[in-house]
Amino acid sequence: MFWAGVIEVIDGRPFARYMREEIFRPLGMIDTGFSIPEDKQDRIVSVYTTRNGEMKPFDEQVVAEQASNNFKEWWKLDADKIALGGAGIISTTYDYALFLQMLVNKEQLNGQRILGRKTVELISRGVYSQGAESTTAIGLSVSVVVNEKGHYRPDSVGTFVGGGYFYTSFWVDPKEQMIGVLMSQINPSNSQVGGNFKIMAYAALE
Repeated sequence: MFWAGVIEVIDGRPFARYMREEIFRPLGMIDTGFSIPEDKQDRIVSVYTTRNGEMKPFDEQVVAEQASNNFKEWWKLDADKIALGGAGIISTTYDYALFLQMLVNKEQLNGQRILGRKTVELISRGVYSQGAESTTAIGLSVSVVVNEKGHYRPDSVGTFVGGGYFYTSFWVDPKEQMIGVLMSQINPSNSQVGGNFKIMAYAALE
């Protein structure tokens, strides 16, 4: 990703190291990074895909067919030498929840301020939509709810949503001071689990 290179030039540190020292460690995200240490590799979950209506392992054959430009076993590479800036961060549900909690908690967590208030506002501001009647807009790598009229989901205006390659998803609802994280390990997926999970979470609000 272009901005990763900009950070390396301005800061002088490898992008992975910058992220580790400025974001992950201050937030306590001890299991998050661009690579996985050898002593933690046994914790990697298996990933799957659907082929001919059946669930199959997401193996090297699938990688060659669906993600031929990716490095095989890239999580074993030296992240300080090569980090996939547009993708490739590996994390856990708990760790990622810490990051989201920072976003909804006035940009800080456990006394650590990571981002400025206006930066978070910019993330949650829709900058492009398909028209005045559109209920969502594109933000900074997220989808933002901008119009409740016709938006038949429980998210508040200002909620921003994102996801990852293996059907992982998250949302941050600043109005409700609420976050949600769903981690899965399948690609592609037409599952409704994510939507149902969100509906149940909002239904629990008092």
